[in-house]
Amino acid sequence: MLVASQGINSKTYILIATKNRPEHLAKLLAGLSNMADEFSKVVIVDASDEDKEAKVFDTIKDFSSKLDISLVKSRISSLAHQKNLGLKACESATFVQILDDDVLPPKHYISDLAKVMEELDIAGISGVTQEVEIPAKPFRIFLKVFGLIANQPGQVSCSGVGTPIFPGDNSSQLHDVNWLIGCSMWNIRDIKDFQFKSEFPGSSLFEDVEFSHRVSKVARLKVSSSHVLTHFYAAEERPSQYIYWYRFSRNRIEVLNISSKHPRLTLLWGTIGLVIQITFGREKSKLSALRGLGEGAMSAIRGGKFI
Repeated sequence: MLVASQGINSKTYILIATKNRPEHLAKLLAGLSNMADEFSKVVIVDASDEDKEAKVFDTIKDFSSKLDISLVKSRISSLAHQKNLGLKACESATFVQILDDDVLPPKHYISDLAKVMEELDIAGISGVTQEVEIPAKPFRIFLKVFGLIANQPGQVSCSGVGTPIFPGDNSSQLHDVNWLIGCSMWNIRDIKDFQFKSEFPGSSLFEDVEFSHRVSKVARLKVSSSHVLTHFYAAEERPSQYIYWYRFSRNRIEVLNISSKHPRLTLLWGTIGLVIQITFGREKSKLSALRGLGEGAMSAIRGGKFI
């Protein structure tokens, strides 16, 4: 494994946006405390409700002797907005590793990626997450027909969906991509003129694809398929089926506005495929999912509200 020099580590910050998940935050901070030599500071942006604020504060206090932690309060519950606040607080860093509050990087994960960032002089990099599964071939063909996955992993599809690099891809350890997952490392110098789309409320959805795809137009991005980030996929603060699929349509057109000459048409074509997928798939609340998908698509086409 690559091991970063102390000089790189001192220039690397961790940014965590959290809301109402003190137990998961504690697990992440415990893991980070075991690799504290790989970074110099942790910035936590908390949008928790009043009944959880004290628990989050106590959790941070428990680890303050092991980690240099700064707490930033956000009165707006928006993952995208919280990331923007956090990046502002990380302006003195060189590299910033963004982490969800329900993930856990293995040892050397952060220092390895920082080393690659410095050696290749790139704008952003990420590993992969363990829950990504390769679709079966017939389903993969279906998704390609409706533009819901790209022909090549690591690319944004015709319908605005980020197609992941799969864990353990042995063709190459480093892949050129044009989007990155939310838990990515960024060079502050290269993204100083960029912000996440703060209009996206709540857990956002597609804020990572939209942001990173814009950056990819002017700078290089990489994914290391040999670095796997454990994602626990916490149930707390997950949106309902209706809200999830509404956001899947409404927010995705912001990606298509970057990548497509005909964003509304490609959105509608992808939506047809998603209707088929939901109708014959394993969604538990199909009517709610379909209603959210349809209303989100109409809102996207009309430039309507985000929810």
